[in-house]
Amino acid sequence: MPTMSLDDFVAKLQASTAHAQAKIAAGNRGRLERQIELARDGTAETLSWSLVMDENVGGEVRAIRFPLITMLRPVAAQVTELTFELKAAIEEAPAQTRAGRPRRLRFIARRTFKSARQRIHSLTVRLIGAQPGIAEISVDGALLRTLDARRRPVSAGT
Repeated sequence: MPTMSLDDFVAKLQASTAHAQAKIAAGNRGRLERQIELARDGTAETLSWSLVMDENVGGEVRAIRFPLITMLRPVAAQVTELTFELKAAIEEAPAQTRAGRPRRLRFIARRTFKSARQRIHSLTVRLIGAQPGIAEISVDGALLRTLDARRRPVSAGT
């Protein structure tokens, strides 16, 4: 079974979320362009409303035209937060070298677990804002680590 580090797993989630955010933003831009319906010469062909102003000086009437779209509040879908939760067993991974490297924890996510003795934990990855950006990793509701793709990883205790 292929393995990957928790940081790599979170990075792949962030990349997928960033891709989804970009696709949604492109759809929003396309929808706005269709609402404005730009002509070939760059002028708007959309419906408009006029504001007529009476000028008492000289009896002249002036009208200012606005695209109808300016009367509507723009609505744009976006992904602002994503929470990914899975059940996992935690075990201590053997040191890879004999140089005294500290032992690491390994998260095992499967459909079924080999042993009933393995305690199942809830692993939660919460992506916040535009991605790649901030990711909070929790185990059983306790914050384990905060990753900020714009900076270096930060532990929960610091």
